[in-house]
Amino acid sequence: MIDDGRSGPSVEPLVSVVEDDAETNRAVCGLAAAHGWEAAGYEDAGSFLDAYDARRAGCIVLDLRLPDVSGLQVVDALASRHEHVAPIVFITGHGDLQTAVSAMKSDLVLDFIEKPFEPAALLRVIETAIVRDLVAVGAWRTWDATRRKLDRLSDRERQVLDALMQGKSNKQIALELDVSHKTISTHRTNVLEKFGCQSIVDVARLMQTEHPGSGVTLSGGEGGGSEGAG
Repeated sequence: MIDDGRSGPSVEPLVSVVEDDAETNRAVCGLAAAHGWEAAGYEDAGSFLDAYDARRAGCIVLDLRLPDVSGLQVVDALASRHEHVAPIVFITGHGDLQTAVSAMKSDLVLDFIEKPFEPAALLRVIETAIVRDLVAVGAWRTWDATRRKLDRLSDRERQVLDALMQGKSNKQIALELDVSHKTISTHRTNVLEKFGCQSIVDVARLMQTEHPGSGVTLSGGEGGGSEGAG
């Protein structure tokens, strides 16, 4: 990783520069930092993929040809993680029409710029990417926060939640699971506490949170207008 001279925690958008030419790498990092964004430079795909933080909003400036793998392979690796990926801007000195078309087929790729490029032109593209990603990362954070709450449930608590979302009463669930009514009440209380909700209806609404990439909700169905429990 190339140190751009900026350190410490930050909530600023992050511009990740993956470029094996050190001079170009530093130039793009410096350009981003001068514009008020945090910048991090990487000379190979491996170090970038190891360090990439899906929780951060920003932009990825990616060289098409890297010493270890191609830029297109980096896109595939990021896509396979099924998590938030900042918009990707390809830069290359070896570009041709066929490569550009292949790159732009991915929804993760915003633009394709050939070297040598005008700094102002690259800045405009990065700014567009960041504006778009600030909205996208908010959706990912909402989904991930809800998913983490769901993961905190025990298997039995998840069973009880699923049954409650089907409209079943505590008594019905107790009979089905062959446990006491009090046990179901305890599980219900635990579910509400772990989700930070006042009612199962509120939990059901959170369960309708859509995965930003697929549109599938945490309850397992397709999004798009479901009213949830109640």
